Amino acid sequence: MFTAGIPTGGVAIPATLTHTELAQLQTDCVNRINLYRAGTLKFSDGTSDPGIPKSPLAHLMGNDVCSTEQAAGDLLINNGAGGCTGAHSNAFTCPWSQTVGQNTCCLRSGTTYAQIQSQLYSCLQQMWDEGIGLPDNTAFNSSNGHWYNMRNSQHTEVSCGFAFGVGGKVWMNQDFTAARPASVPQTCSCTTVGGSDGCGGTCLAAP
Repeated sequence: MFTAGIPTGGVAIPATLTHTELAQLQTDCVNRINLYRAGTLKFSDGTSDPGIPKSPLAHLMGNDVCSTEQAAGDLLINNGAGGCTGAHSNAFTCPWSQTVGQNTCCLRSGTTYAQIQSQLYSCLQQMWDEGIGLPDNTAFNSSNGHWYNMRNSQHTEVSCGFAFGVGGKVWMNQDFTAARPASVPQTCSCTTVGGSDGCGGTCLAAP
């Protein structure tokens, strides 16, 4: 059930992170995934995915907020248990369309842009490494699912959610989809302070 507001134990954004930096993290998330899909970034052992390159994913900015809400719900369910308890508990509740998949960077620590970016990049590398040694036509399973979602040629768009808890905790979801619903804008933009960003948010006066 959707409940408005910040969940118990959560914070909207760490005091050491600006809204501009959070938006950059969402962009970093998409760009990093596309570097793997392009073959620019490789497996940790230096080998390459045999099915790469894949077409880049568009940033479905209109669902970043919803991906964040899902992440906040998962973080609430985790309730300090650590690890991946609560992961995917709220998956696929956004206005998706076709071929959806969700990856989760489970409970981690970070309160600054640099710390959170480092955690994000480390997590994405771990996910990509699930494909080491696998052939291009490998089917989805529980041991390679993150890699499978990141490289799936049927996915055309991705949104990235970041949720924050007290004590410097962060939870990050990446939601993949195809054929976005017409009701979900693909990009956001700001023209006036206090005005709509076109994606359900408000343009801020300062970062």
